[in-house]
Amino acid sequence: MVSTGVTVPVKAHPHRRAEALSSVAVVAGGQGSMAQSPIGRLLRRRNQIRIVKDTRAYRAWSAFFAKHGRREDDPITPKADEATSKSFFENQLREWRQKLHKSPTA
Repeated sequence: MVSTGVTVPVKAHPHRRAEALSSVAVVAGGQGSMAQSPIGRLLRRRNQIRIVKDTRAYRAWSAFFAKHGRREDDPITPKADEATSKSFFENQLREWRQKLHKSPTA
């Protein structure tokens, strides 16, 4: 395998345990494509989360959290850097998006 010289930063969420690496070097070649590699998976998941965070519903919840704090049943952003199956992550993402579409109430 050949290193591409590209480093992808991996940042832990401030409210969660720091289980992730500080950065991961992207490696070219080897078996499989970038889409199937752990780095490709991480980048795809981060992109899916970024798309949801660009929505009006997410901004509404974010403003609500800043003013009222979090409750146990409030939506929580899925962890992109966890080693979980594709279906598990997609279920978390779907549930998160569904919760975001419900208006926050004080």
